[in-house]
Amino acid sequence: MVMTNRDRIDRGMGYLASGLGPFVNRRMAAAFPEGADWVKILAARNPSRYGTGYQYSLSDPRFLLWVVTEEWRLFKDQLSRVEQGFATELRDAGNRWAHGDPFSDEDTYRTLDTIERLLAAVGAAERASRVRHLRLDVQRQETGAAAPSAEAEVVRPGRAEQGRSRGTTGFWSDVGRADVVRAIEEYERLGQERFLAEYGFGRATAYLLIYRGRSYDSKAILGVAYRFATGVQVGPHEFSGGIDGAAGVLRKLGFEVRDTRASAGQRADMASPRTQVRRDVPVPARSVPQPSAGSLDKVAAERSLLVLTCSSRKERGGQPPYPTDDLAWPEDLQNARRRVLATAQADTAHVLPAWRRYTGAFYQHARPALADAVAAGHVVIISGGYGIVRGDEPIGWYDKVLQLADWPAGLLESTLISEAQRCGAQTVVAFASATTDYAKLLRRTRWQQAGIDARLVTITGVTSGAISEVPRRLGQAFSAFWNRQNNYPPGTTVEVL
Repeated sequence: MVMTNRDRIDRGMGYLASGLGPFVNRRMAAAFPEGADWVKILAARNPSRYGTGYQYSLSDPRFLLWVVTEEWRLFKDQLSRVEQGFATELRDAGNRWAHGDPFSDEDTYRTLDTIERLLAAVGAAERASRVRHLRLDVQRQETGAAAPSAEAEVVRPGRAEQGRSRGTTGFWSDVGRADVVRAIEEYERLGQERFLAEYGFGRATAYLLIYRGRSYDSKAILGVAYRFATGVQVGPHEFSGGIDGAAGVLRKLGFEVRDTRASAGQRADMASPRTQVRRDVPVPARSVPQPSAGSLDKVAAERSLLVLTCSSRKERGGQPPYPTDDLAWPEDLQNARRRVLATAQADTAHVLPAWRRYTGAFYQHARPALADAVAAGHVVIISGGYGIVRGDEPIGWYDKVLQLADWPAGLLESTLISEAQRCGAQTVVAFASATTDYAKLLRRTRWQQAGIDARLVTITGVTSGAISEVPRRLGQAFSAFWNRQNNYPPGTTVEVL
């Protein structure tokens, strides 16, 4: 019987529940009085939030992931920030799985890979091994060949072959697109310096792999992808990194590879067929950073609370809400939400993660970086209908601009400060138009009294078309900040709050 991607995800989620369940139960039981049923205690904290008659289950992977991400303080000594990020990423995959959404080969591979990593992190080695077999089964399906074992003998290219491309045949035939993506994720997890040192590669001197708006050392990525695909390590001196080597292989796998020595026109020609530069998309404005923008250089984005604003344009539709989708916000915020949404033509029967619900100019230009930030950092959004929402929080569609008078005095300010304290952030970086209620709210929040270094990024000097141009540049500024790139758009200004 041929196994479908849905079958693999079903099994993977089952292994996740059986492997993660004992780990979560041990830690949660230790945090509550002996003999107490911590599951019932969680449900009883606010029964109206989940609906009557709902029962949590340790066999439900979505519930377990929710516990790990929402009760993160109880797991911080056992799971690193990166490992907790695996649980955050899997919550979105779990929602898609529960609602019957289709999974592509790449989505299936990534989901199973993340499950495998989380299970390994909690010590469920046997379950992680089973998930690994499912993941390799996806690879077999992609290549049409048997997946190689770690013990398989692989013939490496001789020095005479290093100057010519083997493409995705021969030596590189076992490497698939998903292996490259996994190597990129490993690069992100370790950081450039540690990644290169651990796998024995140097920095790229000419060719960079471009993926989701970020650049990577192409030769190192391909070498590590080969190791993931075959279990065999290949050294930097055993293959070429140029267009007839690693760069060419990556292009054939559908990735963009950029020659940093080429002109802008030549760089467009380097893009793979799947990633050709669209001529109808305006190129983001570039300039030397404003003096105040330099104050962000030493701010660690992944350890800061990033505050964004909602947009009037929103994606409609979504999936039915799940009982645990409503996160543990204070009761007064939940009550205020209900009052405001009652006047906002809201559709709460269908939800999407907040960062995907909003589709305005900011979100269009920040999306690749924002996806990374939601998965690996701390993002909240000031919302006209919900007040304050977390980046990955499922929310409905609504039609309501932010009016501070709609919300009880001090509620949104205290919620922002509490959220910064909850995630342990000593720095807050907010992105908002300078003359809006969003900026007014951020300026009147008492950050300094709470011991928090807060900064507001705005755009100044726009003389025409500000309604679209300001959020567009803010989106570019957010991407530059998250990606640690010195390419802030014109007019970027940073205000210390």
